[in-house]
This record gives sequence, structure tokens and C-alpha cells, in this order.
Amino acid sequence: MFRNFASLAWVSAFAGLCAWSSPAAAGTVSGRLELPPAPPRPPSAAHGFLEALPNLLAKIRVTDPTPWMFVMLDAGTPMPAATKPVEINIIGERFSQTLLPLPANAELVIKNASKNTRFLGITEAPQLLKKVPLNPTNTQSFRPEKAGDVYTIRDSEAPHLSATVVVTPSAWVAPVSSDGKFDFANVPEGKYTLKVYYKSGWIDKADPDQVTVGASGKVELRSKIPAGFPVKPVTPGKE
Repeated sequence: MFRNFASLAWVSAFAGLCAWSSPAAAGTVSGRLELPPAPPRPPSAAHGFLEALPNLLAKIRVTDPTPWMFVMLDAGTPMPAATKPVEINIIGERFSQTLLPLPANAELVIKNASKNTRFLGITEAPQLLKKVPLNPTNTQSFRPEKAGDVYTIRDSEAPHLSATVVVTPSAWVAPVSSDGKFDFANVPEGKYTLKVYYKSGWIDKADPDQVTVGASGKVELRSKIPAGFPVKPVTPGKE
């Protein structure tokens, strides 16, 4: 249920952002990631819990990696300044997205849709967010400028409440569905590289996927993700 809601929130957040730069000559890009088996779950970092044992009477649940993924079309050239904000919500004890790509220069608005007052901070850059309580229905915002920066938003009173923000050089970003599908609309005519982000960095592919978008029409593609989901960790300030 929550995954479905989060996906809808994700699409809603970026529909408005991409609309600000919709050109007269534009096409659509649809595709699917061919996903390998998800990496094994890492050992528990806390010693207060026992490792989970398999239940021989229940079907083994396969880990879905897509909530920690997004795709981006990179033209390799600077993008114009964003004019529409992107919104992320606090709903109950979660953020509406755990991993959020944010185009450089776009404003991120954090809305408290929960019933509790929140005390948010940014681990990597505390100065970006005012140290004031975020009461229910209220908002806080910040505007990062440097593509490549990665921020962790966390509630100091509830450490489990956190979200990761990845600042991207392109506004053409899209979520990945549980079956690996993604879609871009109103993509300007030109040549792009398809990049895939997973958890802490960009997927490392020997042959990056190149995409040519025409003045109209639809481009369809498939991208095979290497086994083990190898990534190049993002260095803050360097994309």
C-alpha cells in the first residue's frame, strides 16, 4: 500500500517540475530495467537483534530494489534554473519517498502531513535548514545549487525518520516501478545518456545506454543492470 502511494507522490512531485521546461519539439522515452536478483541483505549493524531465520513454511519474499532506484536522462550540458518546487511529505512515521532526486537549483519543500511536531536537520549541511520545529501542516524548504551533492534529512527526535536527497544535473528524472518500468514525457530533442541510481551511487555499466530523442514520437529501450548492482559512490559536490 505504501509503495503504491509513494510512487504516486513521486510522479506527482516531478510532473510539475518537468512541465516548466516543456519544449515545442519533444518526445517521450519509455523503458524497462532488466533487474538481476537483489543483493543479499547485509548483516545487522545492531547487536541487540538476532539475524532473521528462514521460515520453511512460508514463501521466501524477494527483496525489491526499486524503491531505492531512479533513472535520469543526462544531456551532458548545464540545465536552466528550475522554477517550480519539488515537495516531499512526512506521512505518519515516514517520508513519502526514501530516495529523492532533486534537480540542481530546484527548491525542495518539506511538508509535515503527520500529527507530530518534527525537528529536522540535514546531516551533511546543517546550515541549509533552519533549526525550528516543524509543526503539523507546516513546511520547511531549502534550495541546493551543486549537482552531485547528497543530503540526508533526519528528525533528531526520531532517527528512523529519514530521507536521502540526490542533487542531479538534469530535470529529466523518473521513478522505477517494481517491474523495472520507467517513463519520461516532454523530453527535448537531443542525445542523452540513461543513468540509473541505486542506494548510494550511479550503476557502473561498461557500456552506458545512449538515447536519441526526436522532435516527436516515442523512444523505447531496455537497460540491463549488471549482477550485484555495482555502483560508483557519489562524491558530494562532484557529479
